[in-house]
Amino acid sequence: MKNTATWQQTIERIPDIPVPRIIDSKPLNKGKFLELSEKIIEYPNGMTRHYEGTSRIETKEIISVLAKTREDVLILIAEYRPLIAPYWNISLPAGLVDPGYNREETCRKELLEETGYMGEQTQFLINTAPSPGGSNEIISQYYMPDVVPSPEWQKLEPSEIIEVLKVPMNEVDMLIKKVMNLTELFVIDAKIAQAMNYARLRDYI
Repeated sequence: MKNTATWQQTIERIPDIPVPRIIDSKPLNKGKFLELSEKIIEYPNGMTRHYEGTSRIETKEIISVLAKTREDVLILIAEYRPLIAPYWNISLPAGLVDPGYNREETCRKELLEETGYMGEQTQFLINTAPSPGGSNEIISQYYMPDVVPSPEWQKLEPSEIIEVLKVPMNEVDMLIKKVMNLTELFVIDAKIAQAMNYARLRDYI
């Protein structure tokens, strides 16, 4: 049967669609920060299927920050991530929500630690799932306007290698085109494009 529903009609009926349920879960391997587990899923038609996926051990909450100065300069980072070596990842400041912190406090903390910039306002954008086929990770994206340099610079952990990129709004496309010609050295995190799009939709930028 041809699907003639509009996207609005589909969104409206999604809450009524039968979905699978988890009937069993068992750990396969556990590290210090991540756990690999197997979940047995039962579908509404009675079929069962086994899924393997990772989950965070200490926290399931993660934030990322699209930060902009009063001069319309975005504060991005270039971070060396050993798991994707030899690439540097051009991304947004981000981090786990540690015990004792809420998401907004974590936004301010991570921005200061990773970039040396600070701000007070935190405006929620959207929740995203970067790898729903293999991880339960959900990233809450935020926008922080009017950020300013702090008296102190970055407060990086010993294992962090992060360079700050101060990119005027009208030069973002120029940055992307530059990186497109340096694919042996850089990858660009999709969170940048996502956050900018969501911030525009909310009339923040």
